[in-house]
Amino acid sequence: MIGRKGALGLAALALSMLALAGCGVDAPTKTPTSVPATTAPPTATPLPTATAVPLEAVCISTEAYPLDLLMAVSGEEQLPSRLDAVNSGGCDFSRPVVSLLYELLLDGQVIQSADISLAAPASNLTFPLPDEIAVPIIDALIKPGQYERRIVAAAADGDSIGIGGLEPVLIVGNTDSVQAVVLKNQARWDRSNISTYTYTTSWHCFCMREYVAPVSVEVADGRVVDVNFIDPSFGEVPEPARFVTIEGLFDHIQDALDRDAFSIAATYDDQLGYPTEVFVDYDQRMVDEELGFSAGSLRAR
Repeated sequence: MIGRKGALGLAALALSMLALAGCGVDAPTKTPTSVPATTAPPTATPLPTATAVPLEAVCISTEAYPLDLLMAVSGEEQLPSRLDAVNSGGCDFSRPVVSLLYELLLDGQVIQSADISLAAPASNLTFPLPDEIAVPIIDALIKPGQYERRIVAAAADGDSIGIGGLEPVLIVGNTDSVQAVVLKNQARWDRSNISTYTYTTSWHCFCMREYVAPVSVEVADGRVVDVNFIDPSFGEVPEPARFVTIEGLFDHIQDALDRDAFSIAATYDDQLGYPTEVFVDYDQRMVDEELGFSAGSLRAR
């Protein structure tokens, strides 16, 4: 029970508060209790993103390469995938591959290209490629010659890697043709890597004795540097520029082929492949236009 003095005190307090409000002064408010902010849960550290294993290949084949290059017939045979003329092999990949890019190149230029899809992803491939892989036929319009090969395997994500150990190939129209025999022996000579040597040679033609007498040709780093008669009694060699390197002898035969000579007869060294006897009849209807040469006694230096 509130006494009279208490009632008067409460009335006075109420009047005081009304007076303050009337003067534009807000009544005092109760100070809110400070509440600590709630701490957010820690953000989880993301797991590292898995990266694809780099595409790698380990290819194995014999190191004993044959003397001759692989030969294939244009318009009839598939693009050759054997490592060389006789050796097979295979490649193991770090992860499956789904396709192959096959290219034939001549002097660095792509002459034929083929995209080969595999029926199913494969972690291993054998060479030559098995029959179930559809390898295109060599373009019939490709000219006879020696071609480089490039085969690139690709995974589903586009990562790719080249296949090593591929020897060049000889592309011909007929394996029994004069052109095929020339290419085979020229490749054999090229693979000998002989660039400094001497050899003896003589031209066969209806010419003066000095033009058909045997000479010794000295070649250094692929260039003729000296020509001398075997028999010094002949004196100076007339027109020594007539005598060429072994590569030049092959050029004479190829020129006869390109000119559609009536007949070309040639023999070659069994080991090194250079021409030893060549005789060309350019035109059956003409006489005394035949031309030939002999070459032998080649010594590398």
